[in-house]
Amino acid sequence: MNTVFELAPLARGYDWSKAFAFSLAPAAPTFAAIYYFAGDNLLLASLVTGTAFLAIFLCALSLARDPLGHVTLTADALLLDSGQLHSRIPFSDLDLAQARSGLPFGDAPAGLRLVTDPAHAVTLALRSGGDPICLSPLEHDSFLSALRSHST
Repeated sequence: MNTVFELAPLARGYDWSKAFAFSLAPAAPTFAAIYYFAGDNLLLASLVTGTAFLAIFLCALSLARDPLGHVTLTADALLLDSGQLHSRIPFSDLDLAQARSGLPFGDAPAGLRLVTDPAHAVTLALRSGGDPICLSPLEHDSFLSALRSHST
């Protein structure tokens, strides 16, 4: 049975500034074009531009809250899926007994870093002794419990 854990966002909510910038960019040329072609009609240009801005802003809000991805525990592997990253790491490659909360100590590098919120970070050591894998599931305590259940 597969267990899916979402990645933790840095903040719950929308990226208002991104949505605002995305909708403001076409507003200025729209206003100028309507004002010019409507014969210097300021009211018409303002209404059309305001309506277009609001419509684009509402659409942009959905883009400003994309899902970050998820981590899936299968019977024999850890599946990472976030944007363009799709990776499968067999449990036999991981030292599950050393899985812990937090990032690696000091400036230790990470072989694969999928940390979206450092407060939810989990570090997984490799049996080969290579750079650890870091990720940040939203429910990191449940994730560690489920992960440790695979090591027994």
